[in-house]
Amino acid sequence: MFDKEEAFFEAHKEEMRVKYTGKRILIVGDEIKGVFDNDGEAYRTAIETMKPGAFMIKRVTRTDDEAVCRYRSRVLSIQRSGMNITGYPMNLSPI
Repeated sequence: MFDKEEAFFEAHKEEMRVKYTGKRILIVGDEIKGVFDNDGEAYRTAIETMKPGAFMIKRVTRTDDEAVCRYRSRVLSIQRSGMNITGYPMNLSPI
């Protein structure tokens, strides 16, 4: 599902590590749609600004051994309900 986003990240990861280590990047296809301090900010921006479909939020790490977080969304249904994927109201999310 995230083949294009993963390929884009792999092709540019060293550059991203220099600029964005510790940040979360929001990737759709082969574009960075935003850079954020945490998953919650990235996720909120995605569901508020993206058309229905998939996006990837990735934490930029110093090495390949560190964790990756991915989110798949049905943006329209989540946005309309005002809830995130955990079921918490958007402004109360523990993310």
